[in-house]
Amino acid sequence: MVSGLCLIYLRLAMLRFLLILFCIMILIFPLWLYEH
Repeated sequence: MVSGLCLIYLRLAMLRFLLILFCIMILIFPLWLYEH
């Protein structure tokens, strides 16, 4: 039971991290294109 909750929590944390990374890439990519 506890290990299952830990796995769910880790999965949610990883999804949140990937979502933040995706948003940062979307924000930075146009700036990077304009500079180069």
